[in-house]
Amino acid sequence: MSPTLPGARTGTVTTAVALLDDGQEQTMVVGRDGVAQALNLPAGLGRQRTVQLSPDGSRVAAVGITGFFWRELDGGDWRRVEVPDTVTGEGIELTWLPGSGSLVLRSHLPGVRIDLETDGQRELPELNGYVAWAADPAGLLTYTPRRGELVSQEPDGESRSVIITPLESLQRLIVSATSLAAARANSSIASPPAVDDRDGLIALDRDTLATRGYLPVRDSSSSYVDGGALSARAWLDDDTVLFSVHPLQADEAHLVTWDVESGELRRVTSWSGTYSASFATELLREP
Repeated sequence: MSPTLPGARTGTVTTAVALLDDGQEQTMVVGRDGVAQALNLPAGLGRQRTVQLSPDGSRVAAVGITGFFWRELDGGDWRRVEVPDTVTGEGIELTWLPGSGSLVLRSHLPGVRIDLETDGQRELPELNGYVAWAADPAGLLTYTPRRGELVSQEPDGESRSVIITPLESLQRLIVSATSLAAARANSSIASPPAVDDRDGLIALDRDTLATRGYLPVRDSSSSYVDGGALSARAWLDDDTVLFSVHPLQADEAHLVTWDVESGELRRVTSWSGTYSASFATELLREP
């Protein structure tokens, strides 16, 4: 991936590693070779639209005032799918599920899972209200239905509930087969906060919830987690978390890898903070 997005070259992109959207006039996809291509969105989505690149880099989905749409990057037009009014409009959360064949739309009401191959839809009442959640590689959900509780769906159809009061304030979960990670908000009122009470990222063993790693931000501001400036994006392997961060008062945001065992950080790319960005996380797992 280019050190800075978008690259200087323009051309045709059929499989993208990144999508940038300024919420106003400009949306573009960027290929692995750094080539950038402008992407025309369906009309009337609004400035608080949500546009997301699929994990395999082959599809784009968008939702806004005029509804929900998706398309293949390798040719084809935008396809409109009729979805409930509760998951259309501005500020809707759009999350691709593993495999890039389905996704979830949600607001503060129950989420809706959409199968893009069949247009089949299923309501997800477990995602009602303020819920941090993620799907594991098998598509099973882990979520926090209430303060201090973590629920994980099991392959046999049952669910496992664990009290995690000491780990409350988790947001934007990512789940692998063995671990989970999240942005953890500072829940302390102490001033200055202790090191482990700062906003940061936390990585946990999925079965025992033992802490595998903790990465606090240097700034004492709580805007990183609650403001969305710090987000875990994906597990690249058993030890490596991909995350994004937009430092306070900085012009650029950064995509970074974090080795939760060694603590090593490596910058992958950067982009103007005026854009929201999504990434083909499955492609970034490849060498």
